[in-house]
Amino acid sequence: MNQDAKWPTVRRCNTTSRRADRDCLPGRFASESRGLWVLVHVFRLLAVAIVLLWGSSAHATLACGIANANKTLSAGYLSVPRNASPGQTIKTLPPEPFVMTCQFNANAPVITTATHIPHFDVAVAPVAGTVDVYPTDIAGVGVRYTIYADACTERSAVVTNKTAQLHCPRSGVIPSDQSIPATVVAEFVATGSLAAGTLTLTSVPQLKVWYNSDFQPGASWTQAPVYTGTASGTIRQQSCSVQNSAQAITLPTVTTRSLDSGAGTVAGSQPFSVDLSCAAGAQVSITFTDATNPSNTSSVLSLASGSTATGVGIELRRANDMKISFGPDSAAPGTTNQWLVGAAPNGALGIPLSARYVRTTGTLAAGSVKALATFTMSYN
Repeated sequence: MNQDAKWPTVRRCNTTSRRADRDCLPGRFASESRGLWVLVHVFRLLAVAIVLLWGSSAHATLACGIANANKTLSAGYLSVPRNASPGQTIKTLPPEPFVMTCQFNANAPVITTATHIPHFDVAVAPVAGTVDVYPTDIAGVGVRYTIYADACTERSAVVTNKTAQLHCPRSGVIPSDQSIPATVVAEFVATGSLAAGTLTLTSVPQLKVWYNSDFQPGASWTQAPVYTGTASGTIRQQSCSVQNSAQAITLPTVTTRSLDSGAGTVAGSQPFSVDLSCAAGAQVSITFTDATNPSNTSSVLSLASGSTATGVGIELRRANDMKISFGPDSAAPGTTNQWLVGAAPNGALGIPLSARYVRTTGTLAAGSVKALATFTMSYN
C-alpha cells in the first residue's frame, strides 16, 4: 500500500475466490470510505437547498392585495373664495372606500398573527411652505390625502412629505378573511392666486400603494394605486364675499288666529338681506338649503329642534314676493332651486329677502318656532 497517497490504492479484487485476498481488503474499504464521504456532502448540499426553498415562500403567509382601487378623483364643482389665503380648505370630498384584501394561507412558515403595513406615497413634492398639500394641474389649488382604517393602530394617516403608513395587526385561522376596509379623503386647499374664469381640473398626484409586514420587513409588494392621477372637476373663483353670513332673524309674535284660514296662510313678515362685496365679471346665483332637512325641495322651511308650535313653518321670499324653494348645499351650476341674482358689480351687492310664518297641515298650536337655513353662492 502506498503510504504517501491521500487515499489507499484501490486494487482489483478476486471476488470469485473463496480465499481472502488480504491485499485487496484495504483498497475495498478505502473505496467504500471515499464513497461515504461524497454521499455525506451530497446530503448536506441537499439540506441547504431545502432550507432555501422553504424560506423563499415566507412572504406568502399573509397575502394582501387591494380592491376598489384605480380611482378617478371626481371633485365636482369647486368655488374658491375671493382672496382665499394659502392653506385655506376649499372643499372636502366624501370618503372614497377601498379594501386591503388579506388572508392567512398555509405556506411555510405557518403563522396566524402578523402586522400588515400599507404605505401610501405620492411622487411629487409638497407645495412650498407645506408638508401635506400637493399640486394639482390648476395653479393655486392643491390637494391633501388622508387615509382612514379602523382596523389599524393609527386609524388615520395624512400623506406627509410624500408618504404615509399604517400598522394593521391581523390574527386568525387558516384560511380566514383578514381584509381591511379603508377610505381616502381628498381635501382641496388654496395654495395661491387663481386664474380668472372657469377652470377644468384634469389631474392630481397619483396615490400609490405598496405593502410590507413585520414578519418579513425586507420584502415589499406593489399594489394598484388608490387614485390613478386622473381627475375631473370645475373650479371657479368666487366673485363675491359675504359680509353677513350668520344672521339671526327674529320674527314678530303672532296669534294662531292670524294663521287659521287654512294651509298656505302667511303672517308676521320680517325683512332681511344677504350682503355681498363683489368684483365685477361674473353672474351671481344663490341656493338656499333647509339645514334641518337638507333633502327638502319645497318652499316651507322645516321646524328645527326646540320648536314647540305645531301646524306652522317658515317661508322665505324674494324682493318680488316670489317664494324661495330649497335645494342641496351645492355651488354647481344648475343645482335644484338655484336662482340668478344678477351680474356682480364692482362693490356692494345686497339681496333683499323676507321671512314669515306659513300655515301647514296638522293641528295648529301656539309655541316657539325655530328654523335654520343656509345659502350657497355660485358664480358663472
